[in-house]
Amino acid sequence: MSERSLRVVGFGLIGVDKQNEPYRQVIFKEDDTSASAELLVRKKERPLLWADIEKLEKGGKLPPYRGYITKLNSMDVVVFDGESIDDAFSRQKTQLNVKSRITYEEAEVMREKSFGYKTNLTSDAGMEIAWRSIQPDSSIVKFRDYAGNGKFVWGNWYEIVNREKQQVIRNME
Repeated sequence: MSERSLRVVGFGLIGVDKQNEPYRQVIFKEDDTSASAELLVRKKERPLLWADIEKLEKGGKLPPYRGYITKLNSMDVVVFDGESIDDAFSRQKTQLNVKSRITYEEAEVMREKSFGYKTNLTSDAGMEIAWRSIQPDSSIVKFRDYAGNGKFVWGNWYEIVNREKQQVIRNME
């Protein structure tokens, strides 16, 4: 990894998720590019970062973190040193409001009924045409539907999982 660094430039109040675990919003800014991104930090997942934020609340100062900010589709992703982009995205995709997990085959059926779609592989300002198949290595997708009166709306994101993983997930629930 390069020597890029991130600084905490803001943080929000503490909330509690569905599992009754505390989390908070933290805003990072990359020193080199001035890009900024939001990260939801869960106390259980990142206890050291949580402790650093508490130190900031008390007026302390923090050194920069090694890492960078990158854009995946329409989401800015904070990637810390030693973490892959896929791991960072997987951890932060809850910020996308993923509605549910679907198989690639289910996504294809939904694509055929839509008026376009976006995946994590689509460029930021782009949209895929509905008659083109979804790329098999896509991990999330959202669809565009006709709302009437010449207006189109985007739906929620869906996570695309393979059939075996989908069955394991359903068995765990």
